[in-house]
Amino acid sequence: MDVQHELPESVQREMEFAREATSGNRGMMLTLALNYSARSEIVDAFRSLAEAAARNGGLQHMEVTEQLVSEHSLHSRIARS
Repeated sequence: MDVQHELPESVQREMEFAREATSGNRGMMLTLALNYSARSEIVDAFRSLAEAAARNGGLQHMEVTEQLVSEHSLHSRIARS
């Protein structure tokens, strides 16, 4: 979920500076939850599910489970990156 464009330009510049300055680091990952909304995360997860369903035969073939929603959540996408 990318909401950087919603942040003030000065914050965007500082975030880009920090990203570039630490791009070679491999020991830790810092995740910032800025402008976070659980509702937005749920909508994004279901959008991702719908896109996956469209690529794989449609919604009628998909069983929506807690595990499946979790796999399409922001947290899961961050962990895979």
